[in-house]
Amino acid sequence: MEVMHNSNPQSFVCDMCGKKFSVASYLKRHQARVHKEPRPTTTKTTECKLCNKSYRRIERHYRESHSGEGATYMCDLCGQKFRQSFELKLHMMRHSGEKPNKCTYEGCMKSFVRKQHLLLHMRSHTGEKPFECTICGNRYTQKPSLVVHMRGHVGEKPYQCDLCWSKFASKQRLNIHKRKVHKLVIVLAKKKLDS
Repeated sequence: MEVMHNSNPQSFVCDMCGKKFSVASYLKRHQARVHKEPRPTTTKTTECKLCNKSYRRIERHYRESHSGEGATYMCDLCGQKFRQSFELKLHMMRHSGEKPNKCTYEGCMKSFVRKQHLLLHMRSHTGEKPFECTICGNRYTQKPSLVVHMRGHVGEKPYQCDLCWSKFASKQRLNIHKRKVHKLVIVLAKKKLDS
């Protein structure tokens, strides 16, 4: 990575394609995504138990994302609070149904609130699967899918059913289990609440 030090706000230049960035981490991310260079993992991260994403500063993440502390923007429709205005804006799009990021693939009518979701969707058209399992070679369009797959290789099942204590490699599989196996329990519980 070539770094230029001058007064130009875009002082970090990709030595592979010449694209300029204002922040070094943006350049590193660009090189990892576009040129498939692995990003250095020199800092330890901790996985959040609530959203299953990894963070270097887990306490800060929890405080900012899950505690509601410092949330100054509130949805007038449902009362949910947000720390940043753009988060509220995205949230409001869900209420309104607005999805400004439209797929440009011929014949596809899908649209998305977030641009990153559109980019992931585009992989379904291009067939791009940039995330590869180092053990068996299976490839995935999204990193979370690879993470769940890798759990299968090591036998990790971090999601546990609170009704029968069965364990699962993903939250999605746990939810499917609850719907299929415990559907009767949920229906009976609802009836009991209604009466």
